[in-house]
Amino acid sequence: MQNITSYRRSIPSSALRFFLVAFVGIAAVAVLQRPMILNGFSVLPGDRYDGVISAAILEHWYRVFTRTAQNWADASYFYPYSKTIAQTDAFFINSILYAPFRLVGFDPFQSMYLSGVLLKVVGFYSFYLLCRRFKQISFGWALLASALFTLSNGMTVHSSRIQFATVALAPAQALLIWNTFEALYASNRKNALIWGVSACALFGAWCLSCFYMAWFFAFFFLATLIVMGALAPRKSLGFLSAASRQWPVVVLLVVAGAACMFPFIYVFLPKSVETGVRTYGQIKTIPIYEVMQVGNENLLYGGFYNKALKFFYPTYAPGGEYYNCGFNVVVIALFLAGCFSVVRCATSETSQFVLKSIALSAVITWICTISIGGHSLWFYVFHSVPGAKAFRVVAGYEIFLAMPVFLVVASYLSSIRMPAVIGTIFVGLLLAGELNEQYTNLHVDAENARIANVPIPPEACKAFYVSGWKGQGERGSAVAVHIENLYQHNVTAIMLAQMLSIPTVNGFASFNPPDWDFASPNSPDYEARIAAYARRHQISGLCRLDLNNKSWSQPQS
Repeated sequence: MQNITSYRRSIPSSALRFFLVAFVGIAAVAVLQRPMILNGFSVLPGDRYDGVISAAILEHWYRVFTRTAQNWADASYFYPYSKTIAQTDAFFINSILYAPFRLVGFDPFQSMYLSGVLLKVVGFYSFYLLCRRFKQISFGWALLASALFTLSNGMTVHSSRIQFATVALAPAQALLIWNTFEALYASNRKNALIWGVSACALFGAWCLSCFYMAWFFAFFFLATLIVMGALAPRKSLGFLSAASRQWPVVVLLVVAGAACMFPFIYVFLPKSVETGVRTYGQIKTIPIYEVMQVGNENLLYGGFYNKALKFFYPTYAPGGEYYNCGFNVVVIALFLAGCFSVVRCATSETSQFVLKSIALSAVITWICTISIGGHSLWFYVFHSVPGAKAFRVVAGYEIFLAMPVFLVVASYLSSIRMPAVIGTIFVGLLLAGELNEQYTNLHVDAENARIANVPIPPEACKAFYVSGWKGQGERGSAVAVHIENLYQHNVTAIMLAQMLSIPTVNGFASFNPPDWDFASPNSPDYEARIAAYARRHQISGLCRLDLNNKSWSQPQS
């Protein structure tokens, strides 16, 4: 019977390979768009809360690029606070992909969605190129792994959070660093500078887009370097010796790295001092039973796994925003088998050594995120690794782990011989295991209607605040009412600030200013809270916009 190994060797044509890579990449990205295709792109991933905030920040960058915004660091909300771009993720790379769609006439929400599609395309093809750097990963399994990375459960169920989509940059970042290290080792100064500066630029821009994912990459990269040093100290010392002989290049790369990180540090460091960072009590690590929790949204495993959990843990109830970032049982089994296989391999070939280090780093760092009985090794990461106090949800690390996990899976599948029928079953099972129902609740027409036909503010207006929406916070559960009163008027104000080019005191973000008090706009004391804020910050020319009839008025003194 023909086996998978002989099948993959029967594809010698480079033209055919090019076609297959292009086709599979387009197909994988298209599969993710199936809900939007079916609804005619009228309802997109996200909702009228975080989705509108993200679109507004992207619109701010668009104004920066088109020179209609005065300061890139001030996103025109939480006025008169400065550097408000750092109140949440800044979406810089997303905005570079967003701007062309705005230029050709797409609205902010469509442009945000299309920029996310482009990130998926970048992720697929850069992951494929990364796979091909490992000699032990064959063409066919590299294609499959690239599709799995693109469809990955954690990324798909959280596709409404466009900042997490930047995990697609991880393979490109890894390739740039790999090329830099190779050039340094080969004493190729020109290439070392080209690749190294490119790596610095991408990482700096990534930090200014989604610090979560950029930090996860840096954390994993640091762990991989430590593992490499432990596995092969002589080889590591040999590289350091070669790099030291290129010290002028290394110095230039350090300077380039500092320069590329400066915009991020310039806005986020003072903002972290202003708003504070997380305490360990706020951190949510991953309960061991949720490592394989793919969520009820997973079409193949979600219901089955949750029923199994209920059987062993009768009181278990899936919940929380990030409970569903795990990997299914088949992927984890293949990953563990791949780790065992790659660790046993005694070859000193470079790509095998790198893969072994990646596999061990993935296992070690993953273990750090897991909690058993409320205790986790993340406590030591939180208190010892710079930047770890900036975020709350450690489960997001599993979204990043898609890169090393599927690399190891592809390596393992490439190393074993199996009949073509069994291989086909594996391919189908792995692909089906990453299919999910996405959270799509961002109604494009409704959001555009909320910001349409707002007249130009009076000339005396230097800043504005908004009323509440009619009926806001009057229906639904206590949780729904609370969320409505926090978000609905504030996020519309952020978007209108971009469209009207006038700052607003309203807003809502991951880190609100210390004296923010703009929830519940239909409460009797809302106007008094606005007036107190204006007096405290000595704001003059503060106008009021009624969201319901879209009319402007001066606030009462």
